[in-house]
Amino acid sequence: MFLDHVRRYRLAEIEAVLLDAGLEIVRGAYFFGLVFPLAAAVRLARRGDSTPRSSLTRHGALTNGLLTAICAAELPLFPYNRLAGLSAFVLAKKP
Repeated sequence: MFLDHVRRYRLAEIEAVLLDAGLEIVRGAYFFGLVFPLAAAVRLARRGDSTPRSSLTRHGALTNGLLTAICAAELPLFPYNRLAGLSAFVLAKKP
């Protein structure tokens, strides 16, 4: 089954929903910010292609090692990244 889900949520949109639900935002941040430009370039390159296909492919040890190193380098910056990334994380609590 191919699910044509193209909705992407921004950090501020997720935080707004949580605030509307009565929660208090403790912290919000993006992760995978250093690989975001690469992912954006791939998505833009495939923009006109209407062929349904998965972007999940098996990669080699070199690619996985490089991406692991990039993510490890980004980890100390994670709490401060509100600019861009592939995943948004929000910590909220009941008031």
